[in-house]
Amino acid sequence: AINFSNLQSPLTGYIAPEIGQLTMLRELDLNQNQVVGSIPEELGSLEVLTKLDLSDNNFEGLISSALGGMASLTEMYVEGNEALIGPMPQEICALRTTNGGDLAVLQADCALVCTC
Repeated sequence: AINFSNLQSPLTGYIAPEIGQLTMLRELDLNQNQVVGSIPEELGSLEVLTKLDLSDNNFEGLISSALGGMASLTEMYVEGNEALIGPMPQEICALRTTNGGDLAVLQADCALVCTC
């Protein structure tokens, strides 16, 4: 697990595409930082990731449909990123428990999550 949430000095910068090489990563928590840029589609290769918390940062753009590759995901938090635009990709919606997947918690601003 990688947990960099609620730090006294927030992380800044972007998530490098190499994050996708951490194939055994189970949790990534970057809540309440100042991370910028788009959410890397390489996160979709993290098939054992169960929790992804990117809330309250400065992410922007569309959420990639490649994130639907996170087959073990049970929690995803992306709310509080005002420059993220939707809709939420159907590949992520398909992971929700209501659709037969394991994703029980999906928190996003309504412009994104209301499409699932």
